[in-house]
Amino acid sequence: MSKLFTALAILSLLFLSTGRLVFAQDLPAPTAPTSVAATVAFDVSFSFSLEPNTTYHIKARIGKTESSLTKGQTYKSSDDSWLSSGSAWTLFPTVTTDGSGFWSGVIKAKTSSTVELGENLLGITLRKLNTTTNIESLTTTLNITSAPKPPPNPPPTSKVDVSLSEFMPNPKDGDEWVEIYNPTTTQANLGGWKVDDGPAGSAPASLGKDFIIEPKAFAVFYFSSRLNNSGDSLRLLRTDNSEEEVIEFGKTSEGVAFAKDSKGVWQQTSTPTPGTPNKISSGEVLSEQNKKEEESESLETSLFKELIATASSGSQKPISTQQPGIPKVASSVFLPVILVGLGIILVLFALLTYLIKAGIIKKPSFRKGKAPEGNPPNA
Repeated sequence: MSKLFTALAILSLLFLSTGRLVFAQDLPAPTAPTSVAATVAFDVSFSFSLEPNTTYHIKARIGKTESSLTKGQTYKSSDDSWLSSGSAWTLFPTVTTDGSGFWSGVIKAKTSSTVELGENLLGITLRKLNTTTNIESLTTTLNITSAPKPPPNPPPTSKVDVSLSEFMPNPKDGDEWVEIYNPTTTQANLGGWKVDDGPAGSAPASLGKDFIIEPKAFAVFYFSSRLNNSGDSLRLLRTDNSEEEVIEFGKTSEGVAFAKDSKGVWQQTSTPTPGTPNKISSGEVLSEQNKKEEESESLETSLFKELIATASSGSQKPISTQQPGIPKVASSVFLPVILVGLGIILVLFALLTYLIKAGIIKKPSFRKGKAPEGNPPNA
């Protein structure tokens, strides 16, 4: 009888110390950090010995008391999900014992957002596949602290005053490149910025996490097979993909770069200078847009000079601006008059020739000493 009382006394002490009765099948307590922040994942180490070659569902349980371990969540790596304590057992991850019935490993757990702060208990529960019997572990103490505050929103990005300076769309060898200039007196960091061709082209190329341009300096970014040699666009994009600067260009020549001159006008140069001030020699080929404008202006000037020369060589005597009462008129005004007059003469001559050939008008014939036929002799 005394042995029975002794056993009951031991069980009573265990109950008072743990808050639950302990049986032979109870599993050892898991190992975890002594203090964790609410809702933050942590590792739980656990090992046990049960039936050999047997698969069990495993669940982490957290709560203030043994009877309220409902604030834990268990990570399931197979579908990257978190399962609450009340989720169906069939959803929880599984572990399988070896031939001796032993398993040891690590699972991930965290608390729910409604957990009470301070001292809590952490335990593990197993359930053999296709059964309804739970196997509980002993618990360990876990101190729960406040959840970390979310980081403050980053301050709005201040405007960075940079510009495209030069680029090589058709290199003789090596990669394509773009040169960016920082005209300010402060360092510029274009981390997260991108360069791209047209919106419908290839994916933008990132300048990287940190792309530093010193004050009053150039920086070069290399990329490959992005710009079309037949004509394309080059865009400098901010971190939010908005456009800082865009340049459109026409057909390119191998080894010829596009660069801004001292006035900020895009021109082509056969002397690329990546990373240093641009070098554009006198007489260099202009960019497609500037070239077309220059050709158009040159054509207009040539036509005007030719018009003046043609008008000045005509038979019309120029009007002297010294003659009183006659206003000064540009000589080119008489060119249309001369052309219209010549046209009328040619038309009349052609008409007269046709009428004579058709017999409508008879060509007159004269002989020496004799009056024309059909006319009466003079009295």
